[in-house]
Amino acid sequence: MLWDVSYGKDATSTLYYLTVSGKNFILLPKLDIEEKIAFNFFISKTLGTVEFGTVRAVVTPKSLESVISISGWKYKDIKNHLELVFGSCAGALAVGGTATSTSNVLTSGSGDDQVYVYYAEDAQINGKRGLVTVSHESVTDFKTIVDDVETQLKLTTAFKGVVAAKLTKVAFDAGASNIIYDPGMGNGPVPQVDSGASLIISLVILFVTLMF
Repeated sequence: MLWDVSYGKDATSTLYYLTVSGKNFILLPKLDIEEKIAFNFFISKTLGTVEFGTVRAVVTPKSLESVISISGWKYKDIKNHLELVFGSCAGALAVGGTATSTSNVLTSGSGDDQVYVYYAEDAQINGKRGLVTVSHESVTDFKTIVDDVETQLKLTTAFKGVVAAKLTKVAFDAGASNIIYDPGMGNGPVPQVDSGASLIISLVILFVTLMF
């Protein structure tokens, strides 16, 4: 897969973005299919939204918003499904939720010091909104999901050798070939949104960065 990185800001220097995208060609008889995947990250100086198809991502000065888009994904069997796996590390991690779920949020700390990772329970799938399945799994040794030695040292130092880690799996329906998924993270109370708006994930290194 070939990868490309782009970044920029809007005309008012209020919204900043970073996009890491990759593509891969699949050669089939009489047909060339291009698989594409992109990780889009946003930070904003003000409260607002960023729209991707039917997904409306909320941005705030205290959040790191991300939108993952996948297109042209091919399956060997139409019964197979795609699953995204995310890793999170902190001194302690609690599983919580919003008004509509009890398990789609990970939090660390409390009050103004709280840091959260929010996993949307819906996504745009093949052009329509659909539900996804979110599950968490505790990891005994955080180093199994953080292979960068420098990051391991920062985590061990920051949390005095006691590092909690979880793997979060987001599963899509079988045959989902075009996906837009909107997870995110931030500081403070977890934002509450209505069912028509998907909120805010990101990767473990970004989660770690917010904690320092």
